[in-house]
Amino acid sequence: MIKRGTLVHSEKPFIHALASNLRLSRCDHCYSEYELFKCAACHYAKYCDRDCQKAAWRDHKKECSCFKKLPPGRELPNAARILARIIFKLKRGGGNEQGWYDKNKFRMFKDLMSHLDVCKLCLEKQSGLFHPDNVLHVRTLDLAFEASIQLQKWEDSLDFGPKLIPGFEKYYGTHHPILGLHYLKFGKILMFKDACDKALDALEKAQTILRVTHGEDHPLYRTVLSSLLLQAKTLVYNS
Repeated sequence: MIKRGTLVHSEKPFIHALASNLRLSRCDHCYSEYELFKCAACHYAKYCDRDCQKAAWRDHKKECSCFKKLPPGRELPNAARILARIIFKLKRGGGNEQGWYDKNKFRMFKDLMSHLDVCKLCLEKQSGLFHPDNVLHVRTLDLAFEASIQLQKWEDSLDFGPKLIPGFEKYYGTHHPILGLHYLKFGKILMFKDACDKALDALEKAQTILRVTHGEDHPLYRTVLSSLLLQAKTLVYNS
């Protein structure tokens, strides 16, 4: 019997990054709040001492040159930095790094698999059995949509995307951030597939929701959504 509160397992993260809103007050490597000094090359990352800077260099080396190109005052979105670090690590062979979950058992990043085929099979079995708004069916659709994006299976994304909307509206309401983000992702996919009219419609719906849930000053609204809207409007009006 394991007592409540007993540490069962601990493991270092495959990759980690300090949140942008803490960049000025915490060390980029150990996250401590000591007196900090800037990276001499990019002036973006800050460290509490030379040891932390050296320890972080393997992950920071590639992104350092990218930070130099950031306009003054611009913060890099957290998700973008995490994704970049994952890509950089995989390119240097990080996919073979072993993560131990037992004394004699480990998994590697490259062992991860998509569950798109499993989701498709579940949706097929649910057809004619579950109501379209059944919560399990909606959840399966959501997983299938996200898996199709990860695998860049855009035709599948275009199929699952619209089917998710009624379920999201039923369970989250018409002005929920999850619905707004779904419209944003779906609109971006439509843009990629040159369906500009439909993309503009989806992005305008995302704008209506995210203006309320996130606010016009949020980076997601101010930079990502606004940029996509501008592109979509330009393509539609020039077509």
